[in-house]
Parts: sequence; C-alpha cells; structure tokens
Amino acid sequence: MGAAAKATQQNEALGVVPLCSTMQPSNCGFPQTVVDWESLLKATRKDGSNKVLHLVKAFITQAQNTPGVQCTEPQHQALREWTYPVWYTPAPHKGKEHAGPNMAGCQAAASPG
Repeated sequence: MGAAAKATQQNEALGVVPLCSTMQPSNCGFPQTVVDWESLLKATRKDGSNKVLHLVKAFITQAQNTPGVQCTEPQHQALREWTYPVWYTPAPHKGKEHAGPNMAGCQAAASPG
C-alpha cells in the first residue's frame, strides 16, 4: 500500500475526510485544483463551518509534510493563503503561542535559490 493510500486511511479513521467509497478514488476529499482550494477556503469563512475547517487543517498538515518538489499547486496556494477564520478560536497550547501554518514544507523547495 502506498503512502497516499495509508494517509487516506488515517484521515478516514479520524473522520477528517469523507470515506473514499463515496468520492472519486483520486481525491479523497482534498482539493485537486486551485479552484477547489479557493472554494474550500471560502467555505471556512462561514461561521461554524467546523467540518470544512477540519478538512482544511488536514490538507494544510499534508502540505506541510509534503517534500517541496512533490507539492501540488493547490498545496502551494494553501500554504500561501491559509489563515484561521475570524470566528475560530484555537484551543490554547501549553507553553507556546498558537502560530499559523508552518511554511517550511512545500515552500522550502519551491523558493528559488
């Protein structure tokens, strides 16, 4: 079983993405195009859209953990644009400030240098 399939199974088990049996086999709930990402981002701006927020957070985590050379354009876009919605108040983290997404993932290999 490939890494993507394992990640999908983990996301399904956590309830982060819909079961693949209800979706196209290739997408497993994550944006496949920049247009898909923009639509998902817009959906998080509606008050109380917790399910969409969980999906976006999982997508951001996936993008952060993807080597830069393997990142898709929606992942690059997500790491550039993502901020928590105004209505969301993150749980306090003991011992450290709550920070935005770690841009080291996809961005590291994408930046010229």
